[in-house]
Amino acid sequence: MLRAARTIARSHPLGRFANPLLGCETGWKTGDRFGLNPVILMRNGQMRTRRKSFLRLLPATLAVMFSLVVATAAPPSSPTAEPDREASTSEAELARYAGSWQVVTIEANGTVSAETSRVIVVDNRPDGSWTLTVDGQEIASGTNSLDPLAVPKAIDITITEGQGSGSVLRGIYELSDQTRRLCFRGGTGWRPREFSGAAGSDSVLVTFQRR
Repeated sequence: MLRAARTIARSHPLGRFANPLLGCETGWKTGDRFGLNPVILMRNGQMRTRRKSFLRLLPATLAVMFSLVVATAAPPSSPTAEPDREASTSEAELARYAGSWQVVTIEANGTVSAETSRVIVVDNRPDGSWTLTVDGQEIASGTNSLDPLAVPKAIDITITEGQGSGSVLRGIYELSDQTRRLCFRGGTGWRPREFSGAAGSDSVLVTFQRR
């Protein structure tokens, strides 16, 4: 009978406040909002405590919450996604860079030269190849490698035939629909960081106009 009464008291909504039949009081401690504090039981003048079943479920609850966070997190990007995007961007930039470009001015060692007495033209193709002509005569040819994501945009000019064959010019460039600026150093020189052909910079700054 005592066991049956104890079961009824625990299940009854009022059982946690008072249970004269069992001679004990049950309830949450003051300030226990989440059932984390021990439940105080008194029977026959003796106090004893027990923790609510929530504590036993706490590890499993945390595990479920953690798994939900992991499951809803954004999936990692594919390791090939970034190189593919860069390749696509480079190809698009080569298409914009392509065309027939005539040299307007050349600045080197602090001196600016307007190219009015000769016609210097670079023909750039979408595959990155190019040909340099002066007054209609081919002087050199090679390939370009562009990095439009760099700041400023970067270019490597490889000369494969003609004057300077085997050289690589490291440079930076600016590109609009009708104009282009190219600043470079030859040989093993550092890539320029600004568009300048000032004295002592060892850089050459070339301005082009689209034909």
